Amino acid sequence: MVKVVCAALGVALILSPTLSQAQAGEESKPSNALEQLLQVAFAAKNPKVTRAKVLELRSIGMGAGPYVLLGWGIRPDSKFEGSFDDELFGVFILNNNLTKIERTVDIFPTCRWADCIVSIEKMSWPGAEVVVVGAGSYGDGRFRKVYVIDRER
Repeated sequence: MVKVVCAALGVALILSPTLSQAQAGEESKPSNALEQLLQVAFAAKNPKVTRAKVLELRSIGMGAGPYVLLGWGIRPDSKFEGSFDDELFGVFILNNNLTKIERTVDIFPTCRWADCIVSIEKMSWPGAEVVVVGAGSYGDGRFRKVYVIDRER
């Protein structure tokens, strides 16, 4: 909190920044075990990315796993400093109990800083093809990624 005094007007203003360092630290703390797994995976790619969230979780099998997880990670202050690698998306294979990332399929940077919408378009089995699509909210930076997941691997 910052106190600003304007002697000419005889007023004091107390300003509170929109996101304090303490709040940024709280934002980056994972709220569940899946977020913790994602946080570790994203930090391995870029140590600045310490805030992680699960976007989608789908079963490859008949609802019993393994699972495909689409995750998102960003630096805790959400401040753009010239690197799209400070906001990441990832496709991961999780075990049947959702307790371990068995494989990182892909980790890729945002297409538009803090304004990229990414989702799993479809999954098919057998062959476990996973299609991930994304674009900026204005429709720019469109992409489509197709991954063939070898279940035995």
